[in-house]
Amino acid sequence: MKLFKQIIIISSCFFIALVTYGQQNDYYREGDNFNSVFQHLETGTFQGSSNGLLLVRKNDSPNKSLIDFQGSPAALIIESDEHQIYDLSTKIYKGQSTSGKTTVTYSTYGGANALQITLNKKSYKLSLIDGACIYVIGGLNYHYEAEENTEYLLLTFTKTVTLQATTGTNSIHILPHSSLIFAIARK
Repeated sequence: MKLFKQIIIISSCFFIALVTYGQQNDYYREGDNFNSVFQHLETGTFQGSSNGLLLVRKNDSPNKSLIDFQGSPAALIIESDEHQIYDLSTKIYKGQSTSGKTTVTYSTYGGANALQITLNKKSYKLSLIDGACIYVIGGLNYHYEAEENTEYLLLTFTKTVTLQATTGTNSIHILPHSSLIFAIARK
């Protein structure tokens, strides 16, 4: 009887651990490859523009702000990884809002990505570029389209994505239906 109780207790603990830790949460998911024409470059800086609209809510406020990008300056900065563990380099897309008050930075490395927004001189970030570099931000889809002279990176938000303040405890939420397009010149 004692052995039976031990088996039940151990089985229960295993089941609880499996349910608790065996599922992905909404913050991340397994990603697809980054099919960028810039993927295999080690270094470089490329200029372009950003277009789109981000729907943003601060903390738990019911009010949302609209941040628009209308042909605003953008750049792709490729920084070499001297160790080349998961990738040759980090690709860093930077865009500025039409007003110039907001900056968006989207980065990829290995199979992971990161998003940072600087809004009114305060930065908010969610990064999955970590030890394994195999997950991407859940609720944020990415797609690359290339023409002869330009590559487009389309970022679309299908779920609310929460970014934490880099200092302090505040957060912002990027709401569904937000989208941002980086148009980067290939030469």
